[in-house]
Amino acid sequence: MTTISQRDLIAKVPAIAAMFWLIKILSTTVGETFADYLNTTFVDGLGLSDNTAFTAVLSIMLVILITLLAAQFLSSGYRRWIYWPAIVLVSIVGTLVTDGLHDMLGVELWITTVVFAVTLTLVLGLWFSSGQTLAMKGITSPRQEIFYWITVLVTFALGTSAGDQLAESIRFGYALSLDVFATAIGIIVATWRFGVVGPVLAF
Repeated sequence: MTTISQRDLIAKVPAIAAMFWLIKILSTTVGETFADYLNTTFVDGLGLSDNTAFTAVLSIMLVILITLLAAQFLSSGYRRWIYWPAIVLVSIVGTLVTDGLHDMLGVELWITTVVFAVTLTLVLGLWFSSGQTLAMKGITSPRQEIFYWITVLVTFALGTSAGDQLAESIRFGYALSLDVFATAIGIIVATWRFGVVGPVLAF
């Protein structure tokens, strides 16, 4: 009989509650704002070609992110001082990846949005087919963590791409785009509260 270690029984991510979403929004905002700063002010100030400077900045952020994720995987449970900095770095890297594809390589935003959406669907499908629960409170094993963090990274890249697509390419502007996404979130919350969709799908 296979025994389950105590470490595998300990959740590695925080409970999904109101405070989680508040910190998540703040972390995302900080990450995307800092990524935009790096992609514009800092990269331009390096005095190198755009591609070289951008690659250097992205590489540095990736090293920091990998270091934080290594600490996260090695931890015996949820550690807020590791988890939330990792979320901020994932936000930074996800935003930089989208910006790099669009600004440096000239890939249209609708293409990156579709690609990231398909990628996210595939990752979730593989996660589910692996026999692992998609419930956030069930993140207790290394395999689940891998799927979880890949999902988070792709989600950030998709969010940046879709947001820029709506605000810039479709020319809704940032204020109207914010209203659109806020309304969409409100609808999702309402469908969850009234039991139309389950918590996993709503998340």
